[in-house]
Amino acid sequence: MCGIAGYIDFERGTSLEVLSAMTDSLLHRGPDARGVYEFRTSEFHVGLGHRRLSILDLSSAGSQPMHRGSLSVVFNGEIYNFEEIQAELIQLGHTFRSHSDTEVILASYQQWGIEDSVKRFNGMFAFALLDETQQRFHLVRDRVGVKPLYVYSKGTLVLFASELKAFKEHPRFRKEICNSALTNFFRFGYVPPSQCIYRDARQVSPAEIVTIDLKTGSSGTTRYWEPEKLFDGQPLQVTYSEGLKMLRESLIRAFEYRMVADVEVGVFLSGGFDSSVVAAILQNKPGRSLRTFTIGFRESEFDESGYASKIASHIGTRHTDLICDAKEAQEIIPQLPEIYDEPFGDSSAIPTILVSRLARKHLKVALSADGGDELFGGYNRYANWMELERKSNGFPSKLTTLMPLRFLESLFGSRFPGLARMQFYANYHRRDATIEDKVLPMLVCGQESFLGELLRERYDSWFGLQQTCLTPRFQARNGLGQLMQTDYFMYLPGDILTKVDRATMSASLEGREPLLDYQLAELAFRMPVDWKISSKQRKRVLKDLAFEYLPRDLLDRPKKGFSVPYFRWLKGDLKYLLDEHLSKNALLKLGILCPSTVGKIVTRFLEGDPRVNVTIWNLLMFQMWCKRWL
Repeated sequence: MCGIAGYIDFERGTSLEVLSAMTDSLLHRGPDARGVYEFRTSEFHVGLGHRRLSILDLSSAGSQPMHRGSLSVVFNGEIYNFEEIQAELIQLGHTFRSHSDTEVILASYQQWGIEDSVKRFNGMFAFALLDETQQRFHLVRDRVGVKPLYVYSKGTLVLFASELKAFKEHPRFRKEICNSALTNFFRFGYVPPSQCIYRDARQVSPAEIVTIDLKTGSSGTTRYWEPEKLFDGQPLQVTYSEGLKMLRESLIRAFEYRMVADVEVGVFLSGGFDSSVVAAILQNKPGRSLRTFTIGFRESEFDESGYASKIASHIGTRHTDLICDAKEAQEIIPQLPEIYDEPFGDSSAIPTILVSRLARKHLKVALSADGGDELFGGYNRYANWMELERKSNGFPSKLTTLMPLRFLESLFGSRFPGLARMQFYANYHRRDATIEDKVLPMLVCGQESFLGELLRERYDSWFGLQQTCLTPRFQARNGLGQLMQTDYFMYLPGDILTKVDRATMSASLEGREPLLDYQLAELAFRMPVDWKISSKQRKRVLKDLAFEYLPRDLLDRPKKGFSVPYFRWLKGDLKYLLDEHLSKNALLKLGILCPSTVGKIVTRFLEGDPRVNVTIWNLLMFQMWCKRWL
């Protein structure tokens, strides 16, 4: 695990000192070593920078930038099946000087080219590869977006980096806010995975290859994995018991891949289904003594550490937990803008940072268990959607098209707030349409009502504001499939994986995601919906598998999630943050948000309106980010 940064400069004006500063801004991602390399011609200069966290081949042979003939690469991540690919390459006549997955990337490119190579890689990765002979430059991101990769392109300058803070070190980088990304942050609580908060910048999308022709300056993109096509493809033609066996084999393979390292690997154990099944299957291997880590809180309604301890005791891991008080968690909040150098509104970043710091005291690599809800139908909104569709199907199409939206919401909205509005728009007002960009925001955040007022100075019209919505890669023909795809392609990489990457790397800890193995995902996508979700059960197939390893009474309980009571803190010990960052003077100084609208939201929050809890946190995170980075 590492941090990468660099540039392509067609004006040939970027100095080695600037490249070094960009690289060293990512020290936390790779404290073990650093390296820089420049390739200069009369037409362009290219710089590659790397900070190393040594996980595989701890010797100097694994250092980066790594070179092989006329090729150079800087790489962040892991190729878990690199030994298999290396063996194939040796059979084809290649030789290797290291036991490093980085060298396998270079040899694979020599043998198969960029796209055919990447399709062979099973792992999490973001890398930049320079081909001096062909004068081509490639930026590549893994299939799901576990590892971050930003690119900035303006005029004659291209920058790339694992985190945006590296861009600030280049004197020609312009810190101008992208209106579309800003609006979507307030819709979703995160900047979507294809955008960036800065104008002229974006994230390389999951499963994307960006290729730049250094002779002409032109660029093109390729998407090398399209799992959404499986949603309405041929479902598994096997029995449920056979599917359960296939899942078990796929999980074991995916989990064991994530144990490949030359250092010890541990597991974050929350006590929920997903992390418990990861820990239980791995610990089930004879002779293994796994380390597990849990953060707990003194507020009982936010604490699952007791469950985690019982599970650890049952499966026999070496378990470490830390019970935090409010002060320890609150001390993280002023650090969030530095760690998340793009506006980020998921408050569960706080416990994720705490558990990362706990684990880093003992090892360099920890497995997380994200993705289970998206793959196997764990969110309550999936079952709620199915219930809404069941009820709504009883209404004649012509009647419901004519019914006022408020009346329709009154029938279901009290039970399913937010979801009802989206459902009625999709199924009644647009009976023959799928969930489109104007409806999608209501699905994720439900903050559409105040956006126009909050950002009125940045848009000429409400229509202009609406155009910033994103259209996901919908392939499924039914609402539930579209809902699950939205989570997998937007929420998972935009929120969850961003949270875990920045939290773990801020502690110089490598976080791995075993449930995001792409072959496991392809299997899950082909499973029938009733294997995952019913009116009474979520994640049916994963839970049935978990019960083979763990007693039902340890796992069968309501889902809590990984959260903190920030809304209480902001009315008590941390109220000074609202006074400092959301005051009229602070808002006017930045000139981005409407002070009167923010003032109304703050008043509603302090008066106890729970509907603005998420909004107030997002406003605070944005203002704190602005103070640090604009």
